[in-house]
Amino acid sequence: NQEKFLDDFDMPEPPDPAAKQLKK
Repeated sequence: NQEKFLDDFDMPEPPDPAAKQLKK
């Protein structure tokens, strides 16, 4: 679900290490 992905991406510290790398 894209909405959930955007939600996670908006988080200050995403639980997923991969997401953290994307956020940098």
